[in-house]
Amino acid sequence: MSTIKTKIYITGTIASGKNTVVDYLVRNQNFVPFGTRKLFEDVYKRESHTKGLAESELKDRAVLRVFANGLREKYGGDYAIKTLTGQSSFSDRTVIESVRCIDEVQFIKAFQKSMRKSVKVILVGVDALVNIRHERAITRQSALDNVSFEKFKNDEYAESMSVHSNQQNIKACIKASDILLINNGSIEELHLQIKQNILPLLRD
Repeated sequence: MSTIKTKIYITGTIASGKNTVVDYLVRNQNFVPFGTRKLFEDVYKRESHTKGLAESELKDRAVLRVFANGLREKYGGDYAIKTLTGQSSFSDRTVIESVRCIDEVQFIKAFQKSMRKSVKVILVGVDALVNIRHERAITRQSALDNVSFEKFKNDEYAESMSVHSNQQNIKACIKASDILLINNGSIEELHLQIKQNILPLLRD
């Protein structure tokens, strides 16, 4: 096992298998997980008591997206990733999911460069065909993802193409990744890609 600390950041399209990658690293490589969605949801729930926000609205991906972008506008586009990077500093192995905007990528790349002697920093992208991802989303029955194929595509477009560096542009984040996993097959096939592409980088 490597003696250098490792931080893996995950980016990817909706229902592409990001959580599956996180679960594998947690269960098989002793990584500690952190998530931007939980961070945003926790902030939303705290503010719901003072601003009259309805927690039930968290089931709508668009509501959470607008709220998250508002926090990025207020605190900086790298707010979530920067916060979780700090919170995870106690752990030798951390996986943070998910990276969604260019400001976050720029923070990771700067962190990667400045910490290259003491922390191994890897940005992993995950993608799959849109019809496969929609089927997976329906199967997992998440409140955010139990939507029609048309709404699924519209939600993805809204999260993938922003020209503002502090708002979601998942396509650009994937393009900037150090490793890209294409998850059109089975879980076992995705696990094999992790073994072949990520695990070798964890060694000294």
